Amino acid sequence: MSLLPAGRDRQAEEAEYLAKSHKRVKRRPHAAKIMKSENFFDASRRESRDVWGAFYATEWQTPAGLIKGAELMAALRDHLAELQDEQCCYCREPLLKGGYSRPIEHVLPRSEHPRFTLHFWNLAVSCERCNRLKGKTQSETFARVLSSYPDLADFVSQYHPRLHDYDMHIKYTAIVQNGVNIPLYAGRTVHGRNLCSQFLHAAALEMTLLSPKSKFYGDVNTIQNFIVSHDEAAIDKVQAVQTALLEAMVNAATG
Repeated sequence: MSLLPAGRDRQAEEAEYLAKSHKRVKRRPHAAKIMKSENFFDASRRESRDVWGAFYATEWQTPAGLIKGAELMAALRDHLAELQDEQCCYCREPLLKGGYSRPIEHVLPRSEHPRFTLHFWNLAVSCERCNRLKGKTQSETFARVLSSYPDLADFVSQYHPRLHDYDMHIKYTAIVQNGVNIPLYAGRTVHGRNLCSQFLHAAALEMTLLSPKSKFYGDVNTIQNFIVSHDEAAIDKVQAVQTALLEAMVNAATG
């Protein structure tokens, strides 16, 4: 079995990150050595404990100067965000600047799998909303004592933003109603459907609504329920209606 799908090179992707492991070029070789010494790519050699906070606060004295754990995390966040085209790994909304608004997401929760707290392939960048709504949610029931990180084939029902292709599992579009952007998500696979039901539909509602009393609440709920019932085909219908409406408006304006 393999961690990555066919066509992707694990060693090349890990090397690409190490080459950018610090914002200052002169400190990158030393930062790479630190991450290797932390067994960042080999969870089986790590202890089963949550070291996230301790790593953030650690400092290393190197020939190129002091390197802080916070700096390493910042460089990691920037690299992951770049891989994701500066979009949230779950909802695909643009990532805002600042650590709080673009937290590093643990795909397998730290509380359930502390061994993978500081593991390259368990980390992505989400928006604050998705990070908060997802919480400890996971579809798989991996044993806490698991020593090696699961392979791609082990994720039989959970979408993994670092391993899966987003468009293969989730269909996404957005409609505009009275100047309000309404994102719509439909699962194409069991992985995508689980992601939608667990928190993506809730995220879409939160993105649209200022409060549950908003005049859009009922409309958005109706649309989301329709999508749940009809899945991917529902988004096609919504897009068709939107296209027809735009064409009618253009014809009216130019006719």
